[in-house]
Amino acid sequence: MVTGHNSNAVLEGVTYHVQTEARKSGHPFIDSLVFLKGRVLHRRSVGFEEMLPITVENEAELQKRVDEQHHAVVDEVRAGKVALDGRPAAKAAAEWQLDFLNPKGWLVRGHAHIEVRLLEKESQAPVTGVEIEAEIEGAAVATKAAGKSGGDGTAAIEFAMPALGGGEAALVIRAGAAQRRFLLRAKAKS
Repeated sequence: MVTGHNSNAVLEGVTYHVQTEARKSGHPFIDSLVFLKGRVLHRRSVGFEEMLPITVENEAELQKRVDEQHHAVVDEVRAGKVALDGRPAAKAAAEWQLDFLNPKGWLVRGHAHIEVRLLEKESQAPVTGVEIEAEIEGAAVATKAAGKSGGDGTAAIEFAMPALGGGEAALVIRAGAAQRRFLLRAKAKS
């Protein structure tokens, strides 16, 4: 069974809701909708007629396409690359580099302390005043925290580490279109 997704994406303090699902009857397509207060602001539909009929063999490929489209739309909303509610899509800005400064020691006794630095890719100059968000995807309880980059481009983000859910989990760190993703594994109980 192919499942859809529901996620929130924050852009400049406004929370948008993104919903993606595969519609199989009539005209088969993957449909992603972006909502604000119940109103549809953006729609992306991609057909998958070439995959019909959906069988056990190709169901995993359809699920992968649904997942990829959903994550792409969420990332584009967060980066301001989608025109929403009369707001034009962001023009191409300088590309950013997001460095995870403490990848080995960020989690101690159930407390996350993430240190990151945001730089302009080409010049390596610090990017200041930008909200940097950390999220644990696949946690039993949704967990997000944020910090702002300071004068040297660094930010510290802290939160209590939630229990991981049964599926794949990841630490995702975002600043505009810059993103780092790290798969997480639950510690084996001894």
